[in-house]
Amino acid sequence: MNQAEHPVVGVIDVGAPRTNLGWALVDAFTKESLGRGDKLDDFIARSAEAAAARPLAVGFEAPMFVPLRDRADTLTQGRPTSDGAKENPAWSGGPGALVLAQATVIVPYTLTGLARRLGPRRAVMGREKPRLGRDEVYFFEAFVSGAGKATDGTHAGDAHEAAIAFADMYAGAKAWASAALDQPAFNLLAAALLRTGWIDDPAWLHRQPLVVRPGYPPC
Repeated sequence: MNQAEHPVVGVIDVGAPRTNLGWALVDAFTKESLGRGDKLDDFIARSAEAAAARPLAVGFEAPMFVPLRDRADTLTQGRPTSDGAKENPAWSGGPGALVLAQATVIVPYTLTGLARRLGPRRAVMGREKPRLGRDEVYFFEAFVSGAGKATDGTHAGDAHEAAIAFADMYAGAKAWASAALDQPAFNLLAAALLRTGWIDDPAWLHRQPLVVRPGYPPC
């Protein structure tokens, strides 16, 4: 694939927009940084500009799905990860629950802004590796923690690490693999896509988005 067939990759590290939100854009072909910052409107504008003639991939660093379980005593437990552990921190407590709540307004705002600036585009989501066309936008969850966090300690740095992780998987430098175990899910990102008019199929609510975690898979 040439550069035009590789997406521009944008990730938002979800947080309070005035104090602790960060974003980053990278070119999935060259791994070059295309910008970073802490203003949500700047992310929307820069993403649309950079991906005007290319595919776009957008990740949100916040829980974008919650597990559906059949035992009441397990409902709020952490989501199992593909390496046999459980997410840390869990989606249901502490910082995980906070950014989940913040994402319920930040994600629809971002989706609406991108739709206005990009014009008609087709949403793509799933655990399978896509081959994206220039009229498509791929949506995923980013999960940055532990050793995967940026050394500069910034939210934009964490977003950059997640964007590079996606770029590496898309380009084949690392295996295409989700950091979350396949499991029954309620897809919150799909709900936002439905609400903002990107999709019209409620079956998307059953899909689990790809979870990109810097450092996973290890090779």
